[in-house]
Amino acid sequence: MRGGCRCGNIRLSWQLVDYSLVPRQCDCEFCRSRELVWVSKQGAPLDIDVMVPEHYAVVHQGTGRVDFHHCTRCKQIPVATSVIDHQYYAVVNVACLHDRAVFAPPRPVDLTSATMDESIARRRANWCSQVTLRIR
Repeated sequence: MRGGCRCGNIRLSWQLVDYSLVPRQCDCEFCRSRELVWVSKQGAPLDIDVMVPEHYAVVHQGTGRVDFHHCTRCKQIPVATSVIDHQYYAVVNVACLHDRAVFAPPRPVDLTSATMDESIARRRANWCSQVTLRIR
């Protein structure tokens, strides 16, 4: 499955064949205000390529443990990552996938009440774990 930001600066290539996944709509102010809806599959490899670094930024919010990869040209956030034990974990913004219509409607999730340990355990169990980030 392919995707990325509108202008193509941040490109995603996701080796996903499980379309039964239900996207998650985080309840935090950051995600709600940007209408971000996330999907991920543990073990499904994800390649992230940043084509023009000058139009790329990493944004933090809340605990600062998640990197939101932001295209400063088209203003989209196609992916978020977290580093746990020196390994990238990632979730993909459904709106940035070419085949987004294959997924069910998102379900709201309460993530703001989780402890740090609960958040890390959830990312390990649910987020993509074979992640490659290349900045050209």
